[in-house]
Amino acid sequence: MTPFYGPAHVFRTSTPLDPQGPHSPAGHSWAAAVEELADTPAARARLTRGRTHARQGAVRHLTVRPGEIAAALQDGALERIVTVRITPLAPTAWTTLRALADDRAHLYPTQTAQQVLHDLNAAARNSGIHLYPSASTVTAHCPCRHTHALCKHTAAALHHYAHCLDTEPLNLLLLRGLEPTAFFDSANTPPRSPRSPAAPIVDAHAVYTRSGPPAHLPAPPPPHRTTTTKWRRFPGPEGLNPAAALLLVNEAGQRAHTLLHGRRSAGRNAR
Repeated sequence: MTPFYGPAHVFRTSTPLDPQGPHSPAGHSWAAAVEELADTPAARARLTRGRTHARQGAVRHLTVRPGEIAAALQDGALERIVTVRITPLAPTAWTTLRALADDRAHLYPTQTAQQVLHDLNAAARNSGIHLYPSASTVTAHCPCRHTHALCKHTAAALHHYAHCLDTEPLNLLLLRGLEPTAFFDSANTPPRSPRSPAAPIVDAHAVYTRSGPPAHLPAPPPPHRTTTTKWRRFPGPEGLNPAAALLLVNEAGQRAHTLLHGRRSAGRNAR
């Protein structure tokens, strides 16, 4: 994938345009969308003149921003600044596109930028989203004497942009409203799971001294009795008497029973 950064991108004319037209899938798709903007014979004639104007090197540079193409054209001795505005995609459309891109993220390392855009555009069309513009999404302004939105200069700028997509196909995402790097970064970021609410903090002293009946504690264990269980004997550390260790364990259990029973009796007497 071709790296792309920044909220605006400038295409400068360094070589004449190929008279055979754009050669990439993105360029061809853009040119086809522009052809559909010319819905009358007069508009198609202006589009043809604009294509010739672009091939003659009239477009000096294009600046692409979200929702806008600004072009500087040389028309004889005059320089004209043409602005074409294309409605950005709605936030809901971007959400759908991110989900589609996330489903295909495993394919991107082996694909070119042209293939990524072609695949994403095909999936978007199936979801009712059109990356390439239509007549209802395009408005243009040119200082020439023609009052038509699709004048020769506007058509030249649109045709030139089709050639730009030959080298920077993902620039189309910027034109429709979102930087390519921001789009793919957000598409590949896994959603954060909601944080569980923190457990309430309980003051142990307040619980112990609160008013009301005492907590129901389990019944104390029965008094210690000598068991007849036969313990398996394991070799202990050097210097440890197993009989003495067993005596200490039994004594500790008896003391724990006495302390627990005495604490419960004292609590009841205090009530």
